[in-house]
Amino acid sequence: MALVRLSLLTVLLAGAALADDERAHVNYMLHCQGCHLPEAQGFEGKVPPMKDFAGYFLHSGEGREFLIRVPGVAQSALNDGELAELMNWLLVTFSAEQLPDRYVPFTGDEVASLRQDPVIDPATSRELILNRLSADIPVLAAERQQKN
Repeated sequence: MALVRLSLLTVLLAGAALADDERAHVNYMLHCQGCHLPEAQGFEGKVPPMKDFAGYFLHSGEGREFLIRVPGVAQSALNDGELAELMNWLLVTFSAEQLPDRYVPFTGDEVASLRQDPVIDPATSRELILNRLSADIPVLAAERQQKN
């Protein structure tokens, strides 16, 4: 009987995780895809790509904060938990290979705190953060140099 309960609990938890992924995907489509496009590739020179890139930001505290403080994220209509769920889904779905080895998902409390102080000049902030990260991540430095 205990094995049956454990199996049922496992199925229920797996279903909850799937529902969260589905909800995050729908929220991406509703709140991000219009600018960042379906595969998070962005628009060259206008909207930065997240695909195969956003995970690099989590290699520093400053970069981690930036992802939540960007105006489009910070001022989203999503609640803190939904926004954390969306950002975690986005990072794992579109930029898993760029995440640090010790990736720590965003929490609703963290998002609530960070989004209170949106970045005023995201392009400049992004460039400064990426310059600092490039000094420590040779692959990122090479990718950026190749684009220039």
